[in-house]
Amino acid sequence: MVSISQRFLVSADVTDRDLPAVLSEVALAWPVDRVLEAGAYLLQIEDGSWYGGGRATVRVSPANAPEEILAETDLGEGIVKAADYRNGKLYILREKVPAHPIYQWRPIIGGGGGNPLVLDIYDATALPALSLLGSCSMTPPPGTQAAVDRLLWPQPDRPAVVLDFRFSYWFAGYPPVMIQPAGSLTEAASPALVTPSVVVDTRPYWVPEQAPCLVMFDTSRPEAPVAESPVSLGPVGTMLNGVCEAAAGRIVLGTSYWRSMQTGKWLGSSLATQSALVIKVGTSGMPAVHPLIDLPGELFAATELDANGFLAFTRTSSNETSTALQVSACDGFDAFLIAAVETSANVVATAGGRRLFVAKSDVVERNLLNDQGTFVTEPALKIGWTPDSLRWIQGTLTGAKWHSLCAANSDGATADTWTFPPWNLGLDRMTVAADGDLLVPFGDYGTERLDR
Repeated sequence: MVSISQRFLVSADVTDRDLPAVLSEVALAWPVDRVLEAGAYLLQIEDGSWYGGGRATVRVSPANAPEEILAETDLGEGIVKAADYRNGKLYILREKVPAHPIYQWRPIIGGGGGNPLVLDIYDATALPALSLLGSCSMTPPPGTQAAVDRLLWPQPDRPAVVLDFRFSYWFAGYPPVMIQPAGSLTEAASPALVTPSVVVDTRPYWVPEQAPCLVMFDTSRPEAPVAESPVSLGPVGTMLNGVCEAAAGRIVLGTSYWRSMQTGKWLGSSLATQSALVIKVGTSGMPAVHPLIDLPGELFAATELDANGFLAFTRTSSNETSTALQVSACDGFDAFLIAAVETSANVVATAGGRRLFVAKSDVVERNLLNDQGTFVTEPALKIGWTPDSLRWIQGTLTGAKWHSLCAANSDGATADTWTFPPWNLGLDRMTVAADGDLLVPFGDYGTERLDR
C-alpha cells in the first residue's frame, strides 16, 4: 500500500492487517519559515509553531538545489524567534512556549516571568553537519514578546533582541493591573521628551502595560554564551514602531510615546510624540540609552548608521490627501531636518542609503538625496502593479503585493517581477544571496531561490 500526503509518501506492507509494516518513507515537502545562505549551502529553518504541528528544525540543502535535503537537526523545544548565520556559526533564538500558548497563565501581581528565551550557537564550519557549541537562557519580564524576527548586531560578539509587551484589553472602570515588580529591570536614565500640550485622561486600549526592553547576549565564548539583564527602554507608554537597526556599536529604534511627562495623563492618538531611540553598545558593560530624539514624523527607515549618526526617514500626514516624507540627519542626540517630499496620503515608502522609494500607480518612484541636501527625482521603476509593502534588504529594493513580488538594484533601470499562486507574501523573512538571488520562504510550501 502507498499513501501520499502533502508532506510524505509512505509505502507499507499490509498483508497482515494486524501487524502492518512501513517499508519506506520519503519526505515530499517540509515547512520553511526562514532560509539563510551559508556558503555552498542553504539553511532551511522550520520555526516549530504549535498550530502547525511541527518542531523547530534546521535542514541543510545545496545552495542551488533547495529541494535536496542533505541533513537535518532538531533544534529542541519551543519556537524559533530569530536566526542568523555569521562567520561559520548558526545562532538560533528560541522561545520555550507552552503547548498551547493561546491559553497562557498570567500572574496578577509579580509572579514568574514570560516564556524563557534560549540562545543556541551551532558550529557550521563542517556543513551539512551542525554541532551545538553552547547555549544560554533567560526569563524575560511577564507578558513580553520579541519585537522583531531577527537578532541585532551592534557589536560582533554582542547580539541583542528587543522585547515589547503584548497588548492588553480591559473593561471600562477596571484599570489595568501592573504585573512587573518594581526594580526588576536594569535601571536606565529616563529619555527626555518633547510633549504636546493637549492631553486626554483615558488610556488608549492599544498601549501596553510596560515599556519595551533590550536583552544583550555575550557570545565571545560560543561554548559558554551569557544572557545579560534586560535594560528598560523608556517609561510606560513607549511603543516601538518596527524600525530596528544596528551597526558600529549603535542600535536605533523608532518609538511613539503616548503619555505626558508633566501630567502623567495619556495623550490622544494624534498627539503621540514620534522619536528615535539610540542605544550605545560597547564591547562589554551596560548599554547606554540616549535621550529620545524628537522627530518631525514617524520613523520608517534609518540608513547609513555608523558611530557618527544616521539618516532618519519619517512621515507626517497633514490631512487626508497628502503626506510629507522627510529626511533628517541625526548625530545620536539631535535631529536636523534636511529635505522633504510631498506625496499622496497613505503611500507605502522605504529608504536605502540616500534613496527614498515610494510605491505609486504601478511604479516605484525614486528620489536621491544629493550632497547639496535636496531630493533629485530619478526615473521610476515600472512594476506593472502597486506594491503594498516595500523593504530594503541587503542593498536590494524588494516589494510585494499578495501573490506578486519584485526586486531591483537601487539605481537599476528595471525591476525583476514574479507571480505565484495566491499566497500572502511577506518581505520580513526574505534574504538576498551573495549573487543577488532572492531566498524566499513559503512556510508550508517550502522555499524558492529566485534567480536575478
